[in-house]
Amino acid sequence: MASNDGGRTKPAAPLLNARQRDLLRKSWQHSYSSGSDSVGARIFRKIFITEPAVARIFGLDRVDVKDLAFNRRFRLHAESFTKALVFIINNVQNREKISQWAQALGASHVKFESRGFKMAYWDVFAEALTECAMDWEGGVVRCREAMHAWRILVSFFIDQMRIGFEQQRRENAAQLGHTNDGHDDAPIPEVAN
Repeated sequence: MASNDGGRTKPAAPLLNARQRDLLRKSWQHSYSSGSDSVGARIFRKIFITEPAVARIFGLDRVDVKDLAFNRRFRLHAESFTKALVFIINNVQNREKISQWAQALGASHVKFESRGFKMAYWDVFAEALTECAMDWEGGVVRCREAMHAWRILVSFFIDQMRIGFEQQRRENAAQLGHTNDGHDDAPIPEVAN
């Protein structure tokens, strides 16, 4: 992410300006909740409605959407997703830190290819997150600038996850003599502030 200019490394330009970062933090404080109505739970419900095949990857394809909040596996995934968003918001000023973490998270998803994970699902995740941000912002008209900041952040995060996913795929293929099985070697990164 940093560029090298005449032997000196320059830090990467900030992803968002100070006003956008402040708007995101305020937006997040407004939206943040835990439990069955957590941001992660709302996002995953949107994902499962939009793309039911994703529920199959998580072993939740036989759980009715209205019953997801009562499912332990769903709650754990929703909590994990909420923690990821907390990490991003807490580090929104640090583009490099978000990039590294998102790439590690993307790499950890390679193991789900054997369950049917497809690259197109990154777009489903991005759309669900953006729709949830619109919901808690009261629509695009209410705070266009905050929505613009969310779109920049979500796009960057998803792009970095894709990079990590592709890098891990290539590494796995090289290690396995270019076969496409056995993707269980990429651990899901821990969330740390």
